[in-house]
Amino acid sequence: MNHPGQSLPLSLFIPLYDRLEALRWDDPRFARPSPPGTGLVWQLGLGSWSGVFKVVRRRPAGMALIVILPATVEVDAEPQLLRVVESCRPHSILPFHREPRVDDLTALLRREPEDLSVEIMDYLQWRGINVDIEVRQIIRRTIDLSAELRSITALARALYLSRRAH
Repeated sequence: MNHPGQSLPLSLFIPLYDRLEALRWDDPRFARPSPPGTGLVWQLGLGSWSGVFKVVRRRPAGMALIVILPATVEVDAEPQLLRVVESCRPHSILPFHREPRVDDLTALLRREPEDLSVEIMDYLQWRGINVDIEVRQIIRRTIDLSAELRSITALARALYLSRRAH
């Protein structure tokens, strides 16, 4: 049961990334957008994860989720736990930490993606935006060329598109 004022196993991790700010069910920050770069930290070992699932799923677009697993998990007792975590689309999953270090969390948020175009496609699909193969190729090529091209005109030329089409 969700009681106003009751603490959640969730914390906001807001730039300058110097501390975790605990959230409560009645926290007014749920109703307004968070600053860019804000992360949500979910400590599964603190309280019931099933009630928090909806809050985590409704987090604002682009808000990274860092999941910290409980100390021990009886897979037989919690068979849906992995599916719940997967469906929340976490940025990172960490093993149990009683008190997560902000330096470690900051390093996770700042890491470069292994393949930016794949992560962009994954994000678009998660948000219900389906793109065809041609658009996927344009996004991949745009990312590949971004280091060397400095204008939309140069990018359009490299992609063999009119500037207006891009």
